[in-house]
Amino acid sequence: MPVSRLLVEGKLDIEVLVPLLAGTTGVDPRPTSKGSLAPRARDLRRDTGQTACYVRDRDFDFLPPIDLSQPTIDTTDAGATLGWRWCRHEIENYLIDPGIIHATFGWDRATFEGQLINAARSIKHYQAARWAVGQARQVLPPAKEFPSRPAECAGLDFQLPADLTQAGTATWVHTQAATFLASVQTALGPAALNTALTGHSARLTDAFLGDVTNVLIWCSGKDLLTGLLPWLQATHGLHPSQLRTRVRDWIAVHPDQTLVLLPEWDALRNLLRAYP
Repeated sequence: MPVSRLLVEGKLDIEVLVPLLAGTTGVDPRPTSKGSLAPRARDLRRDTGQTACYVRDRDFDFLPPIDLSQPTIDTTDAGATLGWRWCRHEIENYLIDPGIIHATFGWDRATFEGQLINAARSIKHYQAARWAVGQARQVLPPAKEFPSRPAECAGLDFQLPADLTQAGTATWVHTQAATFLASVQTALGPAALNTALTGHSARLTDAFLGDVTNVLIWCSGKDLLTGLLPWLQATHGLHPSQLRTRVRDWIAVHPDQTLVLLPEWDALRNLLRAYP
């Protein structure tokens, strides 16, 4: 049975995916924040009986997958896929695909690819820094790892710690805080950040970014569009937001051609059709 309801993060995602998935899957009409996608999909499954799933941006949260042919499984529920994440960074990374740009505007593909590579090289240090921060954020302890009760009371509704004295409870508070703080300091310390920056900078070289596939996988689409701003305005009189709107509108009129140009999107449609 096909997925009946697909949750996405943003308004643009909705506007792009609705025509692409028409007749296959209904796209939820309101955006859902990234952290709420999985719980909301689960709630919809439980409360409405719908086969709800989601697709999210990869962002700087995850390194790119090896298999770029279809979205990566993000979360499962009872053994079935609950959600996927894009292979590329975010939806803008698909809207600036040279094939899509050529189809939309008729611009020379090689010229646009050269400008895209130039934009990527101009922001490479910023992208390395964003990767360092994004990856560090993934290992920071979430709120639930700084619990408001001692370990001896965890999971028990009617349990008090053995030591209820002022000194005993003060010791617990300081020990709990010191453990939490140490984990944060390790993740965000100069040594860890410098190692991450060095590693990402070593990857994002001019040679590496000379390949458009690497550019679209490793760099933020919005940042690339911003890097393209001077050329877009000088050559075509366009702001990145206008380019994005024009591409969105072209996709709405040419969904079948879009799916040929972007095989990963066609793979998502097939996954939704053949679910689970």
